[in-house]
Amino acid sequence: MDFNALIYLIDDPDKTVREEVTNKILQLGDTILPSLKQSLENLPFDSPEGIERLNNLIREIELSKVSDNIVQWASSPEDLLKGIWLTNLTSGSDIDFNELNKEIERIKLEVWLDLRNDLTALEKVNILNHVFFKRFNFKGDNSDYHNPDNSFLNRVIKKKKGNPISLAILYSIVAQRLFIPIYGVNLPQHFILAYLDIPDLPSPNADSKGLMIDAPQGYDVLFYINPFNEGSVFGKKHVEIFLQQINIDNVAPEQFYPCSNRDIVIRVLRNLYNSYAMRNQEFRVKQYEKLLNLLNA
Repeated sequence: MDFNALIYLIDDPDKTVREEVTNKILQLGDTILPSLKQSLENLPFDSPEGIERLNNLIREIELSKVSDNIVQWASSPEDLLKGIWLTNLTSGSDIDFNELNKEIERIKLEVWLDLRNDLTALEKVNILNHVFFKRFNFKGDNSDYHNPDNSFLNRVIKKKKGNPISLAILYSIVAQRLFIPIYGVNLPQHFILAYLDIPDLPSPNADSKGLMIDAPQGYDVLFYINPFNEGSVFGKKHVEIFLQQINIDNVAPEQFYPCSNRDIVIRVLRNLYNSYAMRNQEFRVKQYEKLLNLLNA
């Protein structure tokens, strides 16, 4: 098949032709993707509308492949970082998993150097906070809260700013790799962390990848942590007061307990959906809406 002739018709003046060509290109998927990208370098047309359609087709095909991978991951969501990395790929950027993992290991090493076996839970959190917010200078992005970049972990690590869930994800992954049982709590209108009372965990110095699984059931929450506020520590009563302030009543008991890795990824995707909706980026909104529907979320 002559892909170039097909791509040229993306800018055909006849809307019916354009729609038929678009559907055909989407059906071809990965097969035609290299030709589409090559066309961006040697444009077969010069209209802004045609160029936008070409870019959108490339994004849609790439997202379709990433979406399939996210749905597959969600069927067995043991590795949170992998799920977040796949979510990052929806940005259209080619993000190297090993590079992302290397940055997290760098933070982990800084925390590990300060840990001792005899530390209390609160003392471990104090060390995590010092490394995160003093040495690496992570902080909540209050000035541009709804920026989509705040939901992409690779960009959060680079700019040292994020939203509540991205900072919580990074914080909890580092903690879990050190066998510190900190997990995400999916509160309405906010995302925080919980430190579980698990007395029989291996030492933080154990030679292993850590927990990296969904939160184990049947353990009490010692306290909560808010990475968006430099790791402030508080109890359940403060969570209840917060929910009252935002007029949330009758919260189910399980909402005070850590959520699943799958729920975390879905919340990130919802944040991205809302961020692009606020920017009136309709194409992006439809992409994330489609992905959320695939996850039945």
